[in-house]
Amino acid sequence: PVSAGNEFQYIVTYQNKGYGEAENVRISLTYDPNVIFVSALPESDTGTINSWTFGNLAGGQGGSIAITVRTDESLPEGTQLVSSVSIASAYDEPVQIAQQTTVTGYSALHLSVDGNPDIVRPGDTLGYTITYENTGTGTAYNVRIAEIYDPKTIYVSASPSPSSGNSSWLIDVLPPGAKGSIQVSVKVGNDTATVTSLKNEVILSADDVSPSRFSVLTSLDNVTVLKGDLDKSGDITAQDAKDAFNLSLKTSWTADELAVADIDGDGEITAQDAKSIFELSLAN
Repeated sequence: PVSAGNEFQYIVTYQNKGYGEAENVRISLTYDPNVIFVSALPESDTGTINSWTFGNLAGGQGGSIAITVRTDESLPEGTQLVSSVSIASAYDEPVQIAQQTTVTGYSALHLSVDGNPDIVRPGDTLGYTITYENTGTGTAYNVRIAEIYDPKTIYVSASPSPSSGNSSWLIDVLPPGAKGSIQVSVKVGNDTATVTSLKNEVILSADDVSPSRFSVLTSLDNVTVLKGDLDKSGDITAQDAKDAFNLSLKTSWTADELAVADIDGDGEITAQDAKSIFELSLAN
């Protein structure tokens, strides 16, 4: 077999198995239309790429020809290449044999990753769209995708779900022309004061294919969260006061909620905090 777009060789071996001399020995090769001649050793007759003239060949004498050809890279997997060679002499009828070669095709994997939004703040949700495709002529086997999340982010969810853990997908078989996508959601952590961007890297690999890597950077806005601005609109409004009151009815809170609504810093969100936010909304 041969992969589409690759070179391979025909080795033509000939011999005069008789006792007498064969005169004007000639070898001619008919190439399959889907192969391209590259070179031959020994070289073919002048002005040809498929004919060799050896003159007289004594009994027992013989030799070989190595012909290098290349296949068209667009050939689909399973294509059969049939080339034939014939040998003749002045007093002998031509003898012809054919050689059949199967094209195995090749896989060409492409990968891209998009992040949304382009700029995030601590506590925001960040989404990634991973797109993969096989643009080759052969099937890719044991296709795998691996996510390397920025250490400042926290995995939330993915569709489809990872095959193992929260960062690995086994696509398995990807035929020619097949493609797919994965949606990943992460949360930006609060400990981001020392960084200005978040890097997400994805690796696409398969059997007999060099791994592809793609990374995307998302800018990080480390602006200090305004106390009382629960919806992060930049203003403290009556809606923020209402949301704070609802939080005061709870008995436990997330770190993000405490960061904006715990006005007095006592580790709780109380009715007093909601009142303070209401007063801030009137002063704004």
